[in-house]
Amino acid sequence: QYGGRADVSLLSREWLEHVHFQYDEYGHSLTNMRRGLGSPLSGCFNNFFTDCMGSPIRSEIWAVLCAGMPDLAAYYAYHDASVDHAGGEGMYGEIFFAVLESMAFFETDKFKLIDTALSYLPKESTIRRAVEMLVDCYHKGMDWQTNRQTILDHFGTDNFTYAPVNIAFTLIGWLYEEGFTAQMLTTANCGYDTDCTVATLGSLLGILYGSSYIDSYWTEPLGENIVTSKPITGFAAPATITELTQRSIAARKLVQAHYEQANKDSFKIPYQSKVEIHLLPT
Repeated sequence: QYGGRADVSLLSREWLEHVHFQYDEYGHSLTNMRRGLGSPLSGCFNNFFTDCMGSPIRSEIWAVLCAGMPDLAAYYAYHDASVDHAGGEGMYGEIFFAVLESMAFFETDKFKLIDTALSYLPKESTIRRAVEMLVDCYHKGMDWQTNRQTILDHFGTDNFTYAPVNIAFTLIGWLYEEGFTAQMLTTANCGYDTDCTVATLGSLLGILYGSSYIDSYWTEPLGENIVTSKPITGFAAPATITELTQRSIAARKLVQAHYEQANKDSFKIPYQSKVEIHLLPT
């Protein structure tokens, strides 16, 4: 629609036109945009959920569109997350997963993938520190239940959607288990924001190993059909997984062609660890 390139302003317009969720970060962001606030204020003003999972669960589309192009995956994930998680850990979570999944099309070593994805995050990022602790405890031989509790002891909050904890829990099933079902169930059994953690893990496993890796126990009851949420309206959504895949491949070719002809410096991420708002005296 936009010729192979989009940024936060165009993504925000799409949200306003087609997405009508009023929950948590989505509702705060949409309200801010309707008030006329632009990015990054639209994604952070009066928004108590910028450190949460609403944007990390959108990472997969950027990985597909930018397969093998981690810089570009990070760029799009940054702009996408800025819509509703500007300056928060949710933004770093989407960047982390988008880079990891983008590289997973060409690399299978778990720790190379994790290290590469972490290198795109600021050192002060809580997600980076949580993942580094998780991996360190894994290499020390800690079992997954103890590792899970260690993450909670250091990073847990009373918000079950807090991104640093959930990012780590997504990786626990992947690191500790073998086989789709075992990996998914262990991540699910970590608890917290499980509809996010297992969805992202499932996407990663599909990228790494293909659809044949997914046990028929899961695929046969689900089938091919796609059903969108009622608050998402105003465009022709793909009817099946196959159609979505075909659309994604076509879009990836468009994005790649644009990227190969563009100035790569224009895709740099203008990082800001926190968005500060200073009110002027009246």
